[in-house]
Amino acid sequence: MIENNDKEITDFVSFYLVSSTILRDEAGHGHKEMNIGYLYYYSIGETNSLTNLMKYVLWYAKEGIEDGLRFDCFNCLGAGQDFIEELKFQPGDGILNYYLFNYQIKEDMKSP
Repeated sequence: MIENNDKEITDFVSFYLVSSTILRDEAGHGHKEMNIGYLYYYSIGETNSLTNLMKYVLWYAKEGIEDGLRFDCFNCLGAGQDFIEELKFQPGDGILNYYLFNYQIKEDMKSP
């Protein structure tokens, strides 16, 4: 988030992490885990462009956040976002699926 001199939030970006375990290291890089960031929500004010804000977010994700967590990949949807081509995002090769994370099903809702 970005604040102005009056400590008011002017710009905001939210993204989340999906960490995946690498089962086979066919490339021989020695990594056991892949951290993937997903752009979730953003809001920009009048002083910054979305492209500049996303440049900062990508730098932040690459350089690492708390406890040295770094992202290996960063994903976003392409609907109406001008920064995608300029920041060299590549189109995906699969079908967009929706997954549920961190949910619980009550006992009475489980299948028999």
